[in-house]
Amino acid sequence: MKDRARAFPKVLAAMVTLFLAGASAVFALQVPEQGGRFSDLVIQDPGNGLDVATTAVGSLPVGDPARVRWEVFRATHGQDWSVHLDRRSGAPLLVEGKGIRWPGAEGATVASLAASLRPFIAGNRTLLFANDKELVLDNDASGLLNDDVWQIVFGR
Repeated sequence: MKDRARAFPKVLAAMVTLFLAGASAVFALQVPEQGGRFSDLVIQDPGNGLDVATTAVGSLPVGDPARVRWEVFRATHGQDWSVHLDRRSGAPLLVEGKGIRWPGAEGATVASLAASLRPFIAGNRTLLFANDKELVLDNDASGLLNDDVWQIVFGR
């Protein structure tokens, strides 16, 4: 009987400890509050995701709208373009090709070429999944690569 009396406080302490530990875990598993001070300013990036699954445009069904849009792009700019999309959003992850000859006036600058690219980007919004208003010219990454090849980089 004395052993039971001595063991009771230890058992009770262990049970209280388990209860408190379990209760704190329940408080930790709450859904975060939606709508903060800056929630109206958040711009979701359709190409940004945790589990990106890449698919080649050629593997999409023939009537798929994304495939049709990229086939129109290829018909316009040449068939030698390799296009890989995020399977969930349809946003392009990698687009490689021979390039697009761009009319550049003598004395062109990064800023002037970037300005001439913006209508192209806006006109291909359904392909590129990029809103022109979200794009910021990256002057450090942009510039003349060789005599007739420029690289213009936009951050998002």
